[in-house]
Amino acid sequence: MTVLEDGSRLALDADSAVKVRISGERRELTVTQGRAGFTVAKNGRPFAVTVGDKTVVATGTRFSVELLGRSANVVLYEGAVVVLQGRPGESRQIAAMQPGSSLTLPVTGGAEREPSL
Repeated sequence: MTVLEDGSRLALDADSAVKVRISGERRELTVTQGRAGFTVAKNGRPFAVTVGDKTVVATGTRFSVELLGRSANVVLYEGAVVVLQGRPGESRQIAAMQPGSSLTLPVTGGAEREPSL
């Protein structure tokens, strides 16, 4: 388990990687391989996890995102998240999830290979 600078926690499965960018206004993560679990610290800033062309946005919750080839599986354990299609600023909501739900979606667009956790 890794504690991020905002107090959120990130758990990576074996052979998994996540790119993390946290600034004063944003918390943005990209799953580049495998599965990652998130326990999001509540601080008012959106916490966005991108996989391919899909983005899961939360403000204080616990969920996981798994990249499975050309699909992504999102599981919500606590709180609420929305799933967006497209790039930030040009996206539209395609799902709102409640605790205990899961969603498998096709993803397009390759994830960049950059230094990851």
